[in-house]
Amino acid sequence: KGIRETIVSRPDRFLPYNNGICATAASVVTKAATDGLAYIDAVQDFQVVNGGQTTASLASCARRDGSDLSQIFVQMKLTIVPQEKLDEVVPLISQYANTQNKVQEADFKANHPYHIALEKLSRQIWTRPTDTTPRGTRWFYERSRGQYAVEKLRFAEAGKRRFTLENPPSQKFSKTDLAKYLMSWDQYPQDVSLGAQKNFMEFMSLLGRENRPMPDEPEFKRIASLAMLFKRAETLYGEMGFTGYRAQVVAYTLAMLSYRVKKHLDWDEFWQAGAVPETMIEMMRPLMLTARNIILNSPSQQNITEWCKKDACWMAVLQANTEEISDLPVIPPPSAVPLGEADKH
Repeated sequence: KGIRETIVSRPDRFLPYNNGICATAASVVTKAATDGLAYIDAVQDFQVVNGGQTTASLASCARRDGSDLSQIFVQMKLTIVPQEKLDEVVPLISQYANTQNKVQEADFKANHPYHIALEKLSRQIWTRPTDTTPRGTRWFYERSRGQYAVEKLRFAEAGKRRFTLENPPSQKFSKTDLAKYLMSWDQYPQDVSLGAQKNFMEFMSLLGRENRPMPDEPEFKRIASLAMLFKRAETLYGEMGFTGYRAQVVAYTLAMLSYRVKKHLDWDEFWQAGAVPETMIEMMRPLMLTARNIILNSPSQQNITEWCKKDACWMAVLQANTEEISDLPVIPPPSAVPLGEADKH
């Protein structure tokens, strides 16, 4: 808001008011001028590593508001990094240049080839057409935070409505969402319970160790279908009358389901239907009850959130069977707790 105000009302003060941007490049080409100075003529592999608010605000004001940028000057620190060191040094420059801002660890992995490939697929693959969406809809992968809002800003009002229709907010997912879905299905619910950022870093570490192939169209549809399944499980948790520890219970439920079906489901059925089959929802109900009972019955009265982060918790859920679950005190949904008895539960 402050940057926009300067652009609109005091463009001549932009240079002294704004912090400028930090950028990197593999090389620059300069040319001599008549005043004895050298001017940059071309830049190779240019990246802005700090200055997202500045560049996005300038672009927004020019495109949306028609602002005159002729009086705007932006200072830039440009670091030349040799081609062979780009992948090593640029993320570090970005990380250290952003230490004064709230930048998440996941943001530094946005340029990984896996995420770039997934983003490209998410812009190309459409669901089946309907009467309201003749082209279908897309599952929008937000490789960088704020991409969805930035892309929407490119359009006029009518275009914004069409963009929202074809890219429903309910079908938007981020890098940390992706890690949550895949790590749950790959049966690492204890890592998902570490939190979004730590789980994402575990996912990236696993991605490197497994040398996972680049995503293709079938893999993208599987990920989108897994997102449907995860979101439906979150809704189911509330429908069953439960509150609290939803994130942990849903992750463990999906991991249990994955274990039961040996990580294999007819993902094409999900994709074609655009919804989770009712049979799958009914299959998740007892698994969710099992996961919740074990999580809430932590041994030695351990902190439940910490208990969920342990391998032992996953082993306890994994080894559970009907007889073992029946021996545990059933934790009822809040709606089933009699008045005056809530403290006992």
